[in-house]
Formats: sequence, C-alpha cells, structure tokens
Amino acid sequence: MRIAVLLLVLGLSIGMAMAEPGPLSANDRQHLLHDQFTPVATIQAFPKTIRVKLDELRGTSDGMANPGGDFAAGCTSAGKPRARMILGGINKEYCLLFYENGGIAHSYNIALFSLKSTVAEYVWQGGINYQVANQIKTLKDLQDALAKQQPD
Repeated sequence: MRIAVLLLVLGLSIGMAMAEPGPLSANDRQHLLHDQFTPVATIQAFPKTIRVKLDELRGTSDGMANPGGDFAAGCTSAGKPRARMILGGINKEYCLLFYENGGIAHSYNIALFSLKSTVAEYVWQGGINYQVANQIKTLKDLQDALAKQQPD
C-alpha cells in the first residue's frame, strides 16, 4: 500500500541535507490541491518517519514547535526549535504540514514526502511569501493559496 505524505513547509530551507526533488507530478499536485485533510493539532501527531525526514530536510535535529509554541524566530536559538508548525492535516494517502522557519531568513515552506511501508521519501518542496502565508488560517486556505501560486 502506497501512502504519500505531504508536508507543507513554508519558507526558505537553509542547510538542506537532502537532494532537491524534481517538479511536482500532476498526480501529486491534484492530491495537494483537492484532497480533504483531517486537521492535525501537533507535530507529534505526524508519523515519526515524517518528523525524522523533516529534520533531515531542515538540516537539524532540534524538532519543531507546535502551533503557537515558542521557537527561535530570530538569529539565535537559545535551545529552542528553529521552526514552528502552523497547520497540519492528514488523510488516507497524504499528510499536509505548513510551518515557518526562523533565523536570519525567516520563511514559510512547503515540502512533500511519500511514505511507502515505513520509509518516508522526500518528493517536493515549495514556498509561499509572508503576505500570503499570514492570510492562511485553514487547510483549505492553504490549498487555495497553492492553487493560485501554481506549484510545479
């Protein structure tokens, strides 16, 4: 059974530890823009394999703060995570995560992972500018913003 996991990671990824994937496939794009997702309230609610791959993608092992949680939004971390989840969702085949990355280039990123058996694979990444990101309050808002942006 193939389970693809979609992580919406909003911002500029600095120090990525993984190779850049190719363009978003037409099939994955359809799922990204049109699937319904059940909201996920915390980063811990995502499968562990996805959280591990997310840390690899971000080039860190500091984890991620939950929505509204304290994180290192600026240049110094002082032991805090350098990223914070904003929204998350999951369905039968995909997980969707929208998060902000702190640091000198504070940003909002989108990343897509597929999960086959217990192995997560990095599939795609994109971003949204902060004016658009600040308007996103729901998973549907996120999908609508991505549809306007035409992720490739």
